[in-house]
Amino acid sequence: MNDMLALGCIVIITFLPVLLWSGLLLRADKRKEPILLLVFAFLVGALSTVPILLLRIGMDNLSWLYASWSGLTLGIGIILSAAIEEGSKHIGAMKVAGTDHRGRDEVTDGIVYGMVVGLGFAFVENAVYLWESYLHSTDLIQLLQLYVIRSTHTMVAHALFSGIFGYFYALGFICPDMRYIKTCVYRINASTLRSVMDMRTLLLSATRTILFQKKGDYYFDGLTLLVEGFIIAILLHTIYNVILSTKLLGEWYLVILSGYLAILGFFVITRLGKREG
Repeated sequence: MNDMLALGCIVIITFLPVLLWSGLLLRADKRKEPILLLVFAFLVGALSTVPILLLRIGMDNLSWLYASWSGLTLGIGIILSAAIEEGSKHIGAMKVAGTDHRGRDEVTDGIVYGMVVGLGFAFVENAVYLWESYLHSTDLIQLLQLYVIRSTHTMVAHALFSGIFGYFYALGFICPDMRYIKTCVYRINASTLRSVMDMRTLLLSATRTILFQKKGDYYFDGLTLLVEGFIIAILLHTIYNVILSTKLLGEWYLVILSGYLAILGFFVITRLGKREG
């Protein structure tokens, strides 16, 4: 097959799951966002892959340097990869959400824009991976397997990670009245709670934010929530990368990934089903 024709086919088939997942997302969103802004969000997500692709080119040229890295160093590399990808997407998500001055008034706005940015990012990344695989392999079954995994898992994962960050961004800068967090579920005394809040412990406060989006006694400023959302997105992405790269439990790793994404998807969908703001 002619290479240009093959590239065109790859772009088209890679875009098909974008239509599927974005259609499901828009159907779940009770209050529809402006179509032009959604298209803008997708394009921003696609462009946010540029620094990642440039970094990959640089890393490929330095492959001799890290070929003998230890497991610990490779682990750090996995975390850094997740951090760079999430950072690139989230800058785009904040740009899009900041553009919608009139329409953004709900937590769901941040989730939707974040997820669409994630879909744009995954679209370009998947197309690049498929193109590289096509150039280096003639095994159509292998290409088909790669296409299915990246369309059903990787694309959804990128959208969910960005959507969760968008949720925190919305709590911090779109719906500040939702920053109050219910803490009565924790079996610790009031003085301990005050100490925790004074130290702004990221892990505990982020856990509260995820589980309880209700009014309560403790207040988080927008910047803290933004940082928490970024850290949580990195952690979730890192977990995904570890499961995918190590093929945890052998051939069952796709089942684990599916369950993992289903849990994250449930969290996002339950937020999209509410009208808040």
